[in-house]
Amino acid sequence: MKVFIVSFGIIIMQLSGIIFASDLFRYNNAKFRLKLLAEECAAGCAVQYDDDEYENGNIVFRGDAASYAADLISYKSAHDPAFMNGTLQLLSFEAESDTDSPYVAVSLSYTADRDYFRLPIINEHTISHQSKYEFVVIEDDT
Repeated sequence: MKVFIVSFGIIIMQLSGIIFASDLFRYNNAKFRLKLLAEECAAGCAVQYDDDEYENGNIVFRGDAASYAADLISYKSAHDPAFMNGTLQLLSFEAESDTDSPYVAVSLSYTADRDYFRLPIINEHTISHQSKYEFVVIEDDT
């Protein structure tokens, strides 16, 4: 009977480890997909600058940069299987053109309908990521 109890305990521990490893893979995959989406939003918004101002040496972001991010997020939440079982939100969008180095910053959050981890020890529903694209202005002194 002692051998049965010890063997059963070892099997339960190994099964818990396998479940945790698969849940951790799924969680890291969701974090990576959210990171890619945040990078895609920030990169797409960074190219939404005014061409006429750019010819004069200024980087001024157009008003449709924020709508690009919102449209991309609504498309991904409807068509990407990684984001269909939860709520994808644009937490913040910031496009600053008046500084020495203009930038676009995007912050996203994804709240899943259920926990990422099936073990009752860990409760994780929400992941978030921030991305920032910055234009570096190099002055030529020659």
